[in-house]
Amino acid sequence: MNKNQTIEEKIQEDVKKSIKTQQEDRLSPKIIKKEMFEFAPDLKSKMSISVVFACIGESLGFASYFFAAYMAKTLFTKEFDFEKIWTYAALTFLCLILQKGLTCLSSIKSHRISFTILRNIRQKLGEKLEKAPLGYVEAMPIGYYKALIVERVGALEDWIAHVMPEMPSRMLHPVLATIILLIVDWRLGLACFASLPFILLGMMLMFYKREERMYTWMNSNQDLNSRVVEYVNGINVIKAFGQANNSYEKFTASVKYYFDSTLSWWKSSWISMAILFAFVNSPIIGTLPVGVYLYGQGQITLWTLMLGLILPLAIIPNVFPLIMSMELYSMIETNWRMIRKVMSLPEMVRPEKEVSLDVHKAFEFKEVNFAYEEGIEVLHHANFQVKHKGVFAIVGESGSGKSTIAKLMTGYFDATEGEISYGGVNVKAIPVKQLMREVTYVAQDNFLFDTSLRDNLRIAKPDAAEEEIQRALQLAQCEDLIARLPKGLDSDAGDCGNLLSGGERQRFTLARAMLSDARCIILDEATAYADPENEAKIQEALSHLIKDKTLIVVAHRLHTIVGADAIMVLNKGSIDSIGKHEELMEKSKVYQKLWRHYTGNEKKGAEA
Repeated sequence: MNKNQTIEEKIQEDVKKSIKTQQEDRLSPKIIKKEMFEFAPDLKSKMSISVVFACIGESLGFASYFFAAYMAKTLFTKEFDFEKIWTYAALTFLCLILQKGLTCLSSIKSHRISFTILRNIRQKLGEKLEKAPLGYVEAMPIGYYKALIVERVGALEDWIAHVMPEMPSRMLHPVLATIILLIVDWRLGLACFASLPFILLGMMLMFYKREERMYTWMNSNQDLNSRVVEYVNGINVIKAFGQANNSYEKFTASVKYYFDSTLSWWKSSWISMAILFAFVNSPIIGTLPVGVYLYGQGQITLWTLMLGLILPLAIIPNVFPLIMSMELYSMIETNWRMIRKVMSLPEMVRPEKEVSLDVHKAFEFKEVNFAYEEGIEVLHHANFQVKHKGVFAIVGESGSGKSTIAKLMTGYFDATEGEISYGGVNVKAIPVKQLMREVTYVAQDNFLFDTSLRDNLRIAKPDAAEEEIQRALQLAQCEDLIARLPKGLDSDAGDCGNLLSGGERQRFTLARAMLSDARCIILDEATAYADPENEAKIQEALSHLIKDKTLIVVAHRLHTIVGADAIMVLNKGSIDSIGKHEELMEKSKVYQKLWRHYTGNEKKGAEA
């Protein structure tokens, strides 16, 4: 989203893209059904059984209409035959019991199928996010995935559990009612269609520009989810700066636009809904005058007239849900496109069988180019080698490609061109699990799960002994931190580790890195949130960390990497130079500029 672009403009831009995509690749209910059952192919036959139960049950329900017509005739003519009445009543009651029983069985089966498919979809989405390059996953806001996995997938339940099994039976009802009337008297059958033109008019108005309205509402809902997450995560900043805070403004704008888009959608539907309600709920608008006329002329019997009035009334509970299912389909199609979008993310294709790695080699880049988006290259012809053991630092101005290189090493993305190798083997030929054992990545934003600190540590090594855990904590200078906590290592980390300060989280994640058996540690801005006290402790921890390991540091505090074995200087996505601090101070103008800028800021900070 551009800085000058409003919420409305951003959403309308997304809406145009979505509508264009839909027009180019329209998803019919048949295609969606087919793709849904690809998540649970063994349940397809069970859904057919559910449909059959629903249709048989719906057919049995017609017994009550014939009995009602017979009773109406009896009341009018006063020709009581109690034996027939009791017989018809018993048969009708039996049919209704069977109808309810079969409908119940159909619903139980369809709901089990629905919940199984939803579970499988959520699991597959989780697996896809695990297999997709992390860079693509992180490109979407957290609110997007929350809305998708919880709400959008959950919204499929009605379609699977109700529309799929019930639509055939609901269509069967009005069709059978019309056929019966046509057989009994063709004029009454045709009279059933008197309200059809008005119903079609209502449907046309309902579906006029439905795609634009639907996508606007869905996208505004999705944007609101993202803003809520952003607002809650930044609530401390918002409280500090008040309503003028940019996040708060975006949040309120998103809330307002969601309200406006919802109200606009309903306003545009009021007239069409009124027409539909009026004429769908008036099914005897044609059969009543025609039937009364024919009965008055003696052309039909009273029993036929009663059927002509009762059967159309039976259509009401079925026709309207059919119409509503068409509106529901618009939402389902949009939801399914979101699921498709995530499921179509590229996967990191890696072998399963582990390979032999040269323990004396670390990373090597050969003519590596990379672009986040096609045609927008951010890394150009990167050629360098990270020697085994020691410290390799990467520095450069913001946007120069430092974190991009770190993420390419850890498999966030695959290189657009060129080759990245580790241990003398192309990373694409190394299984993901093996590479993760070899390389540990500690990001600037250190994430801790909302569980105990001990469990957070064991993520690095589930079978770690207590001695190993204590040793890692000691090396990472975390002993004083753990001692201050009421339950020690069994204390909760809090949501995203918010019960610890930024510097404490970084020390703790370093302990987690030390606990792993990885031969290579990548630290992306490892001291970004550290105060001077914590930074000193982190540096002490790093001195222990580099023993027998390769340490790759993406740094913005240049004094922390002065003693590195090699420093690579980046400039606008290209490698400017590689060398030790002293060498770079002599030959690299880019590094000299970085150092002057850094030391100047440090001096100003010290004076302040």
